Amino acid sequence: MITPTPAADLAGVIVELVDRSARGTFHAAGPEILTRPEFARRAAETFGLDPGLLDLRTTAELGLAAPRPLRAGLVTDKLHAFLGHRLSPSRDALAAMRDTEPRA
Repeated sequence: MITPTPAADLAGVIVELVDRSARGTFHAAGPEILTRPEFARRAAETFGLDPGLLDLRTTAELGLAAPRPLRAGLVTDKLHAFLGHRLSPSRDALAAMRDTEPRA
């Protein structure tokens, strides 16, 4: 499980926290906790690609040298309470990326 985090939103949140003289630790991440395959499907669909072509594997099947957590989502309630808003949901962030990135 992951919390997709739009880089542009994250940069904006950092600026807001600094501007408001925030103190302490804030978890800044997207508002959804998704499986990696779910996020990959959303990305493929957003960019007009066939999600059926994804070669989905479990974390264990990847044979990674370093262990990875199976559930890596962050709770962002403190950030939301402090700023009064959340980062963009993954579908919105992916659509913004699609609409602003140059096409080949």
